[in-house]
Amino acid sequence: MAQFTFTLPDLGETPLVAQIAPDPSYKPGTDPVLSIRPAVGHRLPEKKLTSWGGSRLARHPEARNERALLKQKVVVVTQSQLKALEAGVLGVQAVSEKDRHKPVPLRSIKYDTLAIGPCPNPDEEYDDPRRNPNKEQTYTVLCRWTEDTPDRFPALEFFNRATSSVLLPVEQTDNFLISPRDPPTPPTPPISAGTVPALAPNDFKPVLPADDQHYQTPLLQDAPTVAVIDTGLKFNLKNLGGSAQANWVNDYHYRDADYAEKRFHLAYQASPSPECGELVSGNRFGCCTVTSYQEPSFIAAMNLRLGAFNPPYAGAGSYAGNDVRNSPYDDHAGRHGTVIAALIQQRANVAVLPVKSFDGDGFGCLYDVLNAFNYILRRHQRDRIQVVNASWITTLDSPLLRQKIGELKRAGIFLVAAAGNRNQTDDPNLSNRRLYPACYSRDFPNVITVTSVMDHYALQPKGGTSRPKPGVFAPRPNLKKALLSTLGIASTRQLRVDGLEPEANYSADFVNIGVAGLFGSMPSPFYNGGRIWGSSFAAPCVAAKVAEYLDQKAISLAGLSDNDFRAKRTEILDAIRSGTDGRLRTKNRVDKGRYLTA
Repeated sequence: MAQFTFTLPDLGETPLVAQIAPDPSYKPGTDPVLSIRPAVGHRLPEKKLTSWGGSRLARHPEARNERALLKQKVVVVTQSQLKALEAGVLGVQAVSEKDRHKPVPLRSIKYDTLAIGPCPNPDEEYDDPRRNPNKEQTYTVLCRWTEDTPDRFPALEFFNRATSSVLLPVEQTDNFLISPRDPPTPPTPPISAGTVPALAPNDFKPVLPADDQHYQTPLLQDAPTVAVIDTGLKFNLKNLGGSAQANWVNDYHYRDADYAEKRFHLAYQASPSPECGELVSGNRFGCCTVTSYQEPSFIAAMNLRLGAFNPPYAGAGSYAGNDVRNSPYDDHAGRHGTVIAALIQQRANVAVLPVKSFDGDGFGCLYDVLNAFNYILRRHQRDRIQVVNASWITTLDSPLLRQKIGELKRAGIFLVAAAGNRNQTDDPNLSNRRLYPACYSRDFPNVITVTSVMDHYALQPKGGTSRPKPGVFAPRPNLKKALLSTLGIASTRQLRVDGLEPEANYSADFVNIGVAGLFGSMPSPFYNGGRIWGSSFAAPCVAAKVAEYLDQKAISLAGLSDNDFRAKRTEILDAIRSGTDGRLRTKNRVDKGRYLTA
């Protein structure tokens, strides 16, 4: 097998790797195949982490390759249990699997140390009569303690301080880290990411009155909304890229890939849901559920930084936790969530609801993601949310995450999930290596899993008979010539397209559609942004089209049975697809071989 690393005109500075090798599915002696992918490898920096958000991490014994935060537990409690904790009637103790008769009291867990989700769980989510006999309102709570326990990840119990009787939470799980599986190329504009995202300075900001005022007037009337659980949105995005940048003073405009002027349209609420506690005051167009950002140390550092270096925030010092919770600002090095929002809105007339659950380095945790779903479920009716974009993955199949997917289905909401990228795990075939929420598409009819695909090239002798199929994104003649010249075979070989192949993870058991682009890429949604690779950016292309179709056909999905929901999923995918490809279908890469052009 021959391998080359090179760059090509029109593809920016992204290094590409070309591999020429025999195709194992062909008979001996047939034409070799050409595979081209970006050279930047996927980073798994969590392998080097020992702590995150002020808490120590450890590899979990029951979840392959996943780390969880030590001395933390995500618990679901009833309203009466929460009130008893607040009043000091209930205490919390850790139970060891080795000796369940010797629980360890966790006196450091008090009501004022609990992290309580900003919005309660949906009313019917936890109505199991065994754990919640009175069908009370339930809350997702993060318990944190300082005591050492015999088990690194113990179970928790509540006990009545007066009677010593034991109560169990409605549900509990460990707080797993959801780590950044980076796309193969960091975006350039709107911000050029460094090779190590952690080196990027944090620039998280609260919402200013000017930001609030700008988004009060919607660009679209009565538009449906796509919610995006990601790193947030740079809601004061300025003209990033373009020769006129120095003279542009509007903080809410940017140039797209064609140099056209664009603005974001966000789902704006003048009167927030009263059920969402501390988010009631000032919550307008998204929220931040990153728990570590609500710690006093983070808020103090933010106040100091803003007061010292940002004129609009001059005199900052009084910002508090609620200001953080009400701001979905994207402080990620590559503005991952901002890129996704732009891709969605450049493909459909929809509003976006940004929910920041991942920090500036792209890390998140299970508790923060669960709270993001609760926030969306509280807003879905007034904002007409029927689609949620999830461009992140984990190997964790969590019962609590499953619960939320089921609640989305009950509410009539699709979850469009990225399949994940090659080299993020040891096997790109999802049938062999499950990733979530991507692999929920088989169990839940409201999950649509998306990969990125590209033309599959064979190198036939020059002058040979090509198949008539032109390819979805065959390179232009000058690009094709430059490619063959770079490989040193322009005089002897020519490209033949044999169909499509996955650029990212695949499996017809789980992947519902692929997004096809040149070598598996697509143009950045920002001027001078080059091309971007990865299923993270393929998912929003599909999310936009699904939301648009549901709106145009006035389809309501709430309350549908699994079979009816599954039939609607098939109807929608067959309606929005650009075509089907026999190679994707027969090789079990994508269900029915569906693809959408980027």
